Amino acid sequence: MATNIRLNIGFRGGQALALKVSEEQHKALMKALGTQGWHEIESEDGLVRLDLAQVVFVSSDSPERGSASVRPIGRAPTAGRPR
Repeated sequence: MATNIRLNIGFRGGQALALKVSEEQHKALMKALGTQGWHEIESEDGLVRLDLAQVVFVSSDSPERGSASVRPIGRAPTAGRPR
């Protein structure tokens, strides 16, 4: 039986997106994090396209594992320096 994983994807600006995805889709997203460009992920609700440059964290929770994990995406701020 395939395991669905609940994801919360946080974006710059404070928005978050909750999705349920397959393990395969979860692994593909984790591999793509830290790169640039767009990433397509198939969720229970349909196809979602993510701008990876805007993702700041991904938290995941699998019912079978009974645990949650958070992966922050480290990037230096792109805004100008304070004056």
